[in-house]
Amino acid sequence: MHYMNLQLDDKAQGIAADLLSGLENKNGLFKMTARFAALIDSRLNENDYVGTVTWFSEDDYIEHDIEYPASSSAAPSA
Repeated sequence: MHYMNLQLDDKAQGIAADLLSGLENKNGLFKMTARFAALIDSRLNENDYVGTVTWFSEDDYIEHDIEYPASSSAAPSA
């Protein structure tokens, strides 16, 4: 099975705390399947998280930062 790691700041960890419970946490990297990563991504988006999550694949040695910008839905409509 292919696993990935997400490095989450304190705010992101608070938003996704129930999903992170029981996951392997090594030096701030939470090891999970792609399905769990997608659930966490959805939760962060639903809660208007603003910040950066670092994604790392142990199998491919690929690291990528995922930016969560301020939500544009808060802008007034014309």
